[in-house]
Amino acid sequence: MLKTPSLTVIVPAYNAAKDLPASLQSLHAQTQPVRILIANDGSTDDTAEIADAAARLDNVRALQLPHGGANAARQAALRVVDTPYFAFLDADDAWEPTFAEEMLDAAVRYDADVVFCPYLCVYDGVERQVSYGGEGEAFARDELPIRKTPGLLLSVPVFFWGKIYRTEYVRPRLDFAPKECAPMEDIPTMVPLLINTPRMAKVAKPLYRYSISSRSMSRVPKWEFSRLAAMRTLHERLEAIGALPEFLPQLHAINRCYLFDQLEKLRGYCDPGHQHRLVREYFQHLNGTLPRWRPHPFHPAFYAAYWHGVVTWNAFLKRLHRQA
Repeated sequence: MLKTPSLTVIVPAYNAAKDLPASLQSLHAQTQPVRILIANDGSTDDTAEIADAAARLDNVRALQLPHGGANAARQAALRVVDTPYFAFLDADDAWEPTFAEEMLDAAVRYDADVVFCPYLCVYDGVERQVSYGGEGEAFARDELPIRKTPGLLLSVPVFFWGKIYRTEYVRPRLDFAPKECAPMEDIPTMVPLLINTPRMAKVAKPLYRYSISSRSMSRVPKWEFSRLAAMRTLHERLEAIGALPEFLPQLHAINRCYLFDQLEKLRGYCDPGHQHRLVREYFQHLNGTLPRWRPHPFHPAFYAAYWHGVVTWNAFLKRLHRQA
């Protein structure tokens, strides 16, 4: 007799007809059975048909939803989960065959509300392992491990995927970020949850395969203001749960990764109006919410002036190229 699944996998999918079959195949190949819940986010390709065909199996269900974004699809699916644990899998990603078995084993062994693991990043077909510091015992030893030791926060991937969650604890506490934060909605949703999670566990093996391409939504320049919305929302939420100033160093690091360091992308395209506004608003946020965020002692006006100069120079070069 097959073991009744204790884990539901939520797969939000939008125009994912090309990638969804492989993602589902990785779930069918699990060494421990899982329930699969496909949340079709109003796709305009063949995703709905693929989901409905998959749902002919007893352990698969398809939700056909109006287009509302990935978070709306996740929320709709989460409401109908009826297993002790749940997880998220993006429609273009995959699990290693033992993901469910090893993650559930850790959840039971450590009585954990959230279990996470490192992941394999497949960028334009090139694979590399992304590991995070922090020994597993550091998370399992005490309750509220991240609240007690803020440095552990940066040892956990701040994404929906690559984790399993105890449904009873996480579902009522998963405060999804507003739509304007997409595609970075994971960060302001997950960071406050992780800080206040009582019991956590880490599986050391990379069991999640994260696929990304140079055409990915999260790498499109015009989504830069969504990054800013996500960082603003994160700051507000950390203030609301009383996590500041204790977590300011971690907030600095996250903002540098997802805002300041992203300014390098300004060199890759030319839209002066958009880019000058972006520089102004990035630095207003950084200087207004993160005291002493700068990596060396130049006045912030130096950084802003430099990036405004980059934008102006790019526009000048573009004009010369057109005239040539």
